[in-house]
Amino acid sequence: MPADAVNIGFVINVIEDMGERIEALQGAYALTQGVLSVSAMLWSSATAKGRLFGDGYLTSRNTFQKYFSQGELQNFIESVLDEQPSRLAPECS
Repeated sequence: MPADAVNIGFVINVIEDMGERIEALQGAYALTQGVLSVSAMLWSSATAKGRLFGDGYLTSRNTFQKYFSQGELQNFIESVLDEQPSRLAPECS
């Protein structure tokens, strides 16, 4: 259902198929009449990774997790939506 604000928080990072990730982001954007909020698990040296699987990891719970860098998430959004996202947090150094 279209809305002024659409949140796709911590969704794209658990989709193992790149095509499905793209469809999820495009679908959320298509419903957006104002602001689209996108968040994902960010990579850090403290992140418990798991076993390599595709472009992500299978966690100890056997679930898929794609850890993004801030720049990688920004590039993904830009390339899929052809829009310049605004970063709210965290700050990059």
